[in-house]
Amino acid sequence: MTKDGVNTFGKTAEQLSSVFRELSKAINRAVDTTKELQFQMNEAVSYVSRELNLSEDEKEQVIKMIAYLVSNNMASNFMDAAKKISKDKDFINNSVPSERIRSLLTSATVKVNTAFDKTTVVTVKLENGFTITESSGAVNKSNYDVEIGKDICIKKNRRQTLGTRRLSLAKQTI
Repeated sequence: MTKDGVNTFGKTAEQLSSVFRELSKAINRAVDTTKELQFQMNEAVSYVSRELNLSEDEKEQVIKMIAYLVSNNMASNFMDAAKKISKDKDFINNSVPSERIRSLLTSATVKVNTAFDKTTVVTVKLENGFTITESSGAVNKSNYDVEIGKDICIKKNRRQTLGTRRLSLAKQTI
């Protein structure tokens, strides 16, 4: 509703138009910044990929590691993070960490539980006290097999532990 050219917010049409123009400029700046950050991230991932000859799965991990390093002030920008990651091939290379992961999981305490007669829940407690819980379930009780569920959960735990190990390496390299 308007009264004497002033809307219910106490602003004239000209004032509102000015506010909308400024808002539009701010949105455009945010879009431009987002595009620039995406470009910088792509450049950083390409750098690491060239240096270490990464697979597509490993590139996904690199994106997460770069974001982690920058967001936790462990690197000043995406390329700085990429260079830190590239310095240590074990950071990405699965062969060395997975041996360590295997030994971590071998010495871990593992608890297997069944929930609702068709879901396996596996909790792994590493020697340092860190715990990882994963679950796997069947659609119905007649298809449920605790051993299959346990195997699936252990594989998920291994991947989770590997990701955690990589982040730990990230902190050590810095």
